[in-house]
Amino acid sequence: SGLCWAMTPLSFLSVLLLLALVITAAAAKKPTSHPHVGILSAHNPGPFDVELGPNDLKELAAGKSVMKQIEDPAGGSGGKALCIQDISSPTSSVWSQILDFNSYVGKVPKLKTCTTYLTESSEDHKRLKVKMVIGVLPGYSYTCYYDHKFYPSKNSLTWSLDYEKYSDFDDVQGHWHVEDVGERRCRSKWK
Repeated sequence: SGLCWAMTPLSFLSVLLLLALVITAAAAKKPTSHPHVGILSAHNPGPFDVELGPNDLKELAAGKSVMKQIEDPAGGSGGKALCIQDISSPTSSVWSQILDFNSYVGKVPKLKTCTTYLTESSEDHKRLKVKMVIGVLPGYSYTCYYDHKFYPSKNSLTWSLDYEKYSDFDDVQGHWHVEDVGERRCRSKWK
């Protein structure tokens, strides 16, 4: 009248192998800092040129975003992605939303955690370091640490990985620029 079950030698070995893998994975420690301090070129704050054709302008006028992909000019496997969107809001409201990293969960699909762990201000920019955990599949996620620099006088935010911490992505560089395009309207561009 007790719980009794039997295992074949093959199923017993399978359980042992699985247990060994779980223990090995749990024991493996990630490094505390990133293995390099940047492979990709950093972006400079300020406006950046994007060629917009007549169809792009129609999409923007219809309230849609325009996405562009730029291949690596050296012919490598990398490249850049750009997104442009006109927003019926003043630039200050757009920056308020962009810089409120702690409210990204629920707004950004698959984002499980987003917390600012350092804020510093200097003469020309504000630095915000942010931890983000992105859920990819059930039980699997990417953890990345980002170093953002907001330049209010240039209406730009640039970012890279925080190389003082280990991230699951090898490298990241980004640039967000917001510019006025009319009364209470702005154009948001990021790459």
